[in-house]
Order: sequence, then C-alpha cells, then structure tokens
Amino acid sequence: MTDQQKAPDAANVSGLGKTQHGNSSEAQRRRLLDRLRIGPISTLDARRELDILMPATRIFELRARGQRIDTIRIDQHTECGKRHNVALYVLQSDAVPPMSCLEITQRLRSSTQPQGASDG
Repeated sequence: MTDQQKAPDAANVSGLGKTQHGNSSEAQRRRLLDRLRIGPISTLDARRELDILMPATRIFELRARGQRIDTIRIDQHTECGKRHNVALYVLQSDAVPPMSCLEITQRLRSSTQPQGASDG
C-alpha cells in the first residue's frame, strides 16, 4: 500500500464532521461513507464524530444506492457510562476481505468498555 492509498489516521477521523459541512442528507451520507471507508462505526460514534443524528436512515439510503453495509449489534457505553445496545456499521469491500462478525465483536469488546466498568 502506498502512502497515497493509506487510510487517514485517527486524528483525521474526528475531522470528517468538520470538513464536510452541511446537514443535508447528501452531506451526511458523504461523511458517513467516507468514515466507513476508514473502518466500522457505531450509531453513537456517528452521532458524536460526524454530527449525524439519524445514522440508521443514512445507512438505509446508502444501501439503496448500492453500498454493501453490514449491521452488527454491540453493547457500547455512552460518555456518562450507561450501556446501550447499538448498531455497528461495517462497509464491505471487494478489495478487502470482509471481517467476520466474531472478529469485529471481539475487537470492539476489548476497545469499547470503559476502564473499571463491569457488566453486572
């Protein structure tokens, strides 16, 4: 992979919502698709990082336009520590072998639980 083909680093991910202005459906779809090309994103993260209040609607529209996007249900903690069952959206690409749901779930479990939080 050349430097030009590399995905933006994590510092640039949060900037997607700021660099692609507008609250139109088209602008939101563009932001969301750009972010999905970097990697999976959850409902809560799409709201917070991309300023998309109804990510499920934008996903529905992207699918209607031919994008292959999988949905995986995950538990994710909000910033105030409450656990919610939310959607994790994964863009499937012919260029990259798709991750299995198990792989994604295992990665997220290790990265989304706040330190010191318990399920009990």
